[in-house]
Amino acid sequence: MNPRKKTRFLIPLSQPRGMRQPSVFKRFFIFALTSFFAPIFFLVGKIYKLCFGWLDKSAARKNQREFAEEIQTQLRFLFRDKEAKIVPNDPDVPFPPSFDGAYVTVETNTIRFQFIRGRGDFTARVSPLSAPTEWEGLELVLATIPSLQIKVERSDFYYLRTLARILPHLYDPLSEALGADRSKNTLDRAASIHNERTEEYIANLKQNGIVPKIL
Repeated sequence: MNPRKKTRFLIPLSQPRGMRQPSVFKRFFIFALTSFFAPIFFLVGKIYKLCFGWLDKSAARKNQREFAEEIQTQLRFLFRDKEAKIVPNDPDVPFPPSFDGAYVTVETNTIRFQFIRGRGDFTARVSPLSAPTEWEGLELVLATIPSLQIKVERSDFYYLRTLARILPHLYDPLSEALGADRSKNTLDRAASIHNERTEEYIANLKQNGIVPKIL
């Protein structure tokens, strides 16, 4: 777990100012329905998990295996040139993941990668070998490196296939940035970039009349 403080927020579900709010009766009705059905859904979920949980685990193993094979194909250079190997996920990684999620951890001789896929989203995170559980977004870590061989966009990290095109050119500077002597400063700076971006986004929300809740 990365110990660095990062700004997080929630966007309120209430309607924007100027729009009609639900009546007291409607709010009470929604509250009553939620209070009545929540325990039922909880009980049904428990029964399903007890009877059919093994199916979820089987599907999760299949998703993870297929995802790992895709990573080995798309990021072939890691396994061919950088001595990469697929290693067990960290103990705090959920299993089975929600929906069609899959987590795969890859370790080279200098970096750990964590690839996450689920519900159409793709995420790539990295951590140094000297602090293997201090995960940070790959794009954020690369944003701390002042001069890269190629120009990268944040959208390049949305899909495995686009990441596969740029990562061979970024591996060496990434490896240096996460070396034992630089990793702390790199991760500190990555957290600062995250906070700067988040504060800018919050400011834009406020300009549009939306006041998020800071966590």
